Amino acid sequence: MEAMATGVPVIASRVAAVPALVIDGETGLLAAAADEVSLRGALVRLVTEPSAETGRRLVAARRIVEREFDLAASAAAVAGLLRGELDRR
Repeated sequence: MEAMATGVPVIASRVAAVPALVIDGETGLLAAAADEVSLRGALVRLVTEPSAETGRRLVAARRIVEREFDLAASAAAVAGLLRGELDRR
C-alpha cells in the first residue's frame, strides 16, 4: 500500500488479502508466492512494458489508496464497526 501511495511500481505475491489491493495488470503485478519463475516474469514484464502503460497503472494504484485508505475514511469505517459492536451488546 505504501509503495502504491508513492507511485512506486508494485510487484507482490498472491498471498492473504494482497490480491484485493494489488490487481494484476492494473495497480501492480502479482507473482505466485515462493515461485522464482513467476517473480522473474513479473520483473521482466515491469521493465519491458511501455512507460505509458506503467504510468497509468501507477496513477490507478495511487487513486485506489487515496480513495480507500484515506485517514478520515479509515477512521470512519473503524468507528462504524465499533458502533455496530456496541449496538449488539
